[in-house]
Amino acid sequence: MNILPGLSPSDSIEAFYSKGIKEVYAGFYDSVSEKKWPVAFNTINRRGEGGSFFGLKAFSAAAVKAEKYGMSVYVVFNVNYTARQLPWILKSIKQISKFPAVKGLIINDINLILLLRRQKYSKKIIISTLGANLNAYAAAFYKNLGASGIVLDRQLTALEILSIVKKFPEMRFEVFFLMADGCFFIDGYCSSLHVQETDKSKRYDLSVQSTLCMDMFRGLGQKKQANKFDCKKMLPYKCNICSLYHLRKLKNITVKIPNRTITNSDGISIIDSVLKIEKELEKKNITFEKFRSFCGRFLYESKNIKCNPKVCLCRDLYAKNKNSK
Repeated sequence: MNILPGLSPSDSIEAFYSKGIKEVYAGFYDSVSEKKWPVAFNTINRRGEGGSFFGLKAFSAAAVKAEKYGMSVYVVFNVNYTARQLPWILKSIKQISKFPAVKGLIINDINLILLLRRQKYSKKIIISTLGANLNAYAAAFYKNLGASGIVLDRQLTALEILSIVKKFPEMRFEVFFLMADGCFFIDGYCSSLHVQETDKSKRYDLSVQSTLCMDMFRGLGQKKQANKFDCKKMLPYKCNICSLYHLRKLKNITVKIPNRTITNSDGISIIDSVLKIEKELEKKNITFEKFRSFCGRFLYESKNIKCNPKVCLCRDLYAKNKNSK
């Protein structure tokens, strides 16, 4: 299986290479964009401040090293932009695309897609999950606009993923694996919920994701209720582990690791998890039921979360396997 982790300034390309990683995705911003549109507020890309390279010098160093190790880089410009932002976006794309390691972009803004098409942009265009990639019609739409790949929405069920991917064998499809926080929100727009969440570890200032939403919540006098909010207790946890039993057979599937806000060691541990699962799938006598049992144990051991088939987005695979007996 092809594995695609995010590359942050603190990450080690050598460490990724040692795990067999052949491609990564990364963010970029500079002093000009930061003065007008702070990246911490997801105005330039969805990787944020800690997950993006600041300035062309830093990005250049990473791109050159990636090329040295034969690693491809896809750069994310995956938010919707205003007309005032587009000149900077286009200039930045022109700059970073000069590096041989950069093989393409991950984008979703329709205006940007059309502008790049008009300029005959020569590298690959992958449509971000923010492009509302919910079905085969969306895939066909973006393919007609010149896209060579799609990042599928994280809330699609396993059978929905299979039905889309099989219709476009010539396209690349990225599927999120082992979400860091279990988030399954459509297009990844979850900021209005996370501002209500309590961070028991005190590692993150969750309110920075949407200060306006937090101010509104406080203004309603509901702060006590907000402190009781817990995403993991209220939402289905989508890890996509079970779906790999079927997805592994498809050559156009890439397993995407959403490690934009965690350290390199955690990113490496998730890569190790995928490799461990891949090794399990290589067993000659592995059946879906055996793999499902393995997935349940793995999820509990790695994330301390018990698998719940009633909310799991791979539940349609359970039903299909049961009916086929």
